[in-house]
Amino acid sequence: MDELQSLCYDSGCYLSDKDLQWAKIYLDRDGDGQITYNEFAQWWTASNNDRFKYLKLTDLQQKLVCKISELFRKYDKDNSGQLDNREKFEKLKQDLLKNQILKDIHELESRSFNEVDRSHDGKINFNELIAWFIDIGIIFGNDPTKTLEKIK
Repeated sequence: MDELQSLCYDSGCYLSDKDLQWAKIYLDRDGDGQITYNEFAQWWTASNNDRFKYLKLTDLQQKLVCKISELFRKYDKDNSGQLDNREKFEKLKQDLLKNQILKDIHELESRSFNEVDRSHDGKINFNELIAWFIDIGIIFGNDPTKTLEKIK
């Protein structure tokens, strides 16, 4: 992670320790705990001039990620950072709907365990869940202010 922090700083974007923790979650798209060359290259080439924009969270985005983490941990009883079955994921989805992080029942029903389980290991880890929220526009695409107003 020191290399990433140095590269970003050399490129004009200083990452605090908090930013660096988020960057690790953001870049580790398959949730295996490592930022692979392919994950790094995908971020570096796809993001172009906006590549650093997604490595820093606003206070509101940080609160949203904390709320998602709180709900995830409710079902992660062994504190392993992963949900090991579909039943726990279905319960988590219901909590996400109840807390208005996912907006409607149709959006909720269309989201499958396999869509979130990027590593296809039969488990969903926290990084996979966050990557999914990024992909469906919950963290960056939509206005997090509207979501946070509902979950306060």
